[in-house]
Amino acid sequence: MSKVHDASLHRWAGLVAPALHGQATSRQYIMTVPKQFQQLSERVAICLGNPPETAESALAFMEHFDGFRQGSQLEEGLQVLACIDPLYNATQMARLREVHATALGISGAVFREQGLVGTDIKKALNAERLTRISSLF
Repeated sequence: MSKVHDASLHRWAGLVAPALHGQATSRQYIMTVPKQFQQLSERVAICLGNPPETAESALAFMEHFDGFRQGSQLEEGLQVLACIDPLYNATQMARLREVHATALGISGAVFREQGLVGTDIKKALNAERLTRISSLF
């Protein structure tokens, strides 16, 4: 397969996501979509028509797109959603990017220094993220 331009990812995902969301497109068409685009489409389809309205839903949205480990996946998802779903308008997108930046500013190292380990770190990290991003909603 030849190298696909980055913008093609968003076109493919934008075409496939509505199909996965229950709108009519043949299954044969969906199966010809490259795996990378299919995965993004599946993530986008779940979010169609349902932008985050609370700090909790925004945090779940970030985790859904693996935004804390791979910010590029979140950004790709935001780009596709902005193109195909009017509920993801410029104001909503700016808020989601601000939520992401705010949440990324919190490090798990602080909680390790406090003696927390494993899932306790994740719980404390999520609680702190919720506290900080709550002011954005």
